[in-house]
Amino acid sequence: MRNETRTPLVRRASRGLLTVFAVLLSSEAAASQNLCPSQSRGRPPSADARVAFRAFRESLRNVTIPAGIRHNVFLFRFLEAKNFDVDRAVKMFRAHLEWREKWRPEYLRDEWKLPEVLEKYGVVGFIGYDVEGSPVMLADEGAMDTKGILASIEKDDYLRWFIKELESNRQKLRILQDDWKNGDRKDDDWDDADRKDGGRKDGAWEDPKSQLAIIFEFKGVPASYLLSSRVLDVMLRLVQMHDGNYPGLFKRIYVLNMPPFFAAILGMVKPILRQGTLDKVVCLGAREQYAPVLTRVIPKEVLPKYWGGTRVDENGDPKCSAVIGKGGKVPRSYYRYPQTMADEEDEESENEKDEESEKKEKDEESEKKEKDEESEKEKNEESEKKEKDEEREENEKDEESEKEKNEESEAEE
Repeated sequence: MRNETRTPLVRRASRGLLTVFAVLLSSEAAASQNLCPSQSRGRPPSADARVAFRAFRESLRNVTIPAGIRHNVFLFRFLEAKNFDVDRAVKMFRAHLEWREKWRPEYLRDEWKLPEVLEKYGVVGFIGYDVEGSPVMLADEGAMDTKGILASIEKDDYLRWFIKELESNRQKLRILQDDWKNGDRKDDDWDDADRKDGGRKDGAWEDPKSQLAIIFEFKGVPASYLLSSRVLDVMLRLVQMHDGNYPGLFKRIYVLNMPPFFAAILGMVKPILRQGTLDKVVCLGAREQYAPVLTRVIPKEVLPKYWGGTRVDENGDPKCSAVIGKGGKVPRSYYRYPQTMADEEDEESENEKDEESEKKEKDEESEKKEKDEESEKEKNEESEKKEKDEEREENEKDEESEKEKNEESEAEE
């Protein structure tokens, strides 16, 4: 029987990942609402959405908004995230401004110094632009010792790293580098959104130049990843942070080599999500499946050779570790929270013992079954042999009797 001490851990992991995937995917759900059905294709929003947006902007007229998020295309996403409910969108945006005061994303992007363990063992970075002009991030989860990193730093530092990476890549959005920033439209020009073209000279309220793409590589991620309460807590906080402060930022999320346990959790989430939401997450298998997909949307000279492109770094590394980081096992000398790791390792050790015990029981049961089958087989063979021997003896007796009769008959004659 399965040891009961393992059940709560599995349930905890399942609940944690279910929540993570639900929040991550539902954060994009409003994009598929009928008020703005063509938003992802770069067309202006519907008339109803435009009316709601004017009301939303009017509610924020006296609010000081940082330049980096003042553009209509970014503001619109907060309204879209709340299904065009103006009051809820204003509340969300004000909460976002409070969040910015607390976390200071511009400071994190430009001045904050990464902890050494993240500098050495973090594996995420900007690799270039896709064919539509969107910045592409790549995170090799399988190469990164997330548990070791989280044993070495405060969880908030991991969140700061996440913010730093997102903000650094947001700065690479070409929409911030062309007419939105230096062209016809001024950052504080509120009147142009009432124009028929939505305030953009090309008429596109939403286009790839205002969104990121990200690739997650999960090859090598161990199942024990799901049993770490520290990892699950940080994952959930990251997703909630993205959901509340970066709505609609990602146009596509590519998940490579998704482990079976991740696929199972995602499968549980799918029935409650809109197809338009799921379309943003592209789950792919091994290289033969993901390489043709990635090379269609990312130039080969941009995509690292390991993932199907032609690019190598200055050291000839096909993973371009000089660009995204090399990763590897974090030495215990970095650990600041060893007790947390020890507790989780104790849990994992207990799980391993349970699994070994369960395997031993199964092996013993299988061995016993084999022995019983072998014994039964031997009995059957012995019984069959005995029957054949008795039949042979009977035949020999019959033959001998027949022979004697024949001899007696010949003698009488």
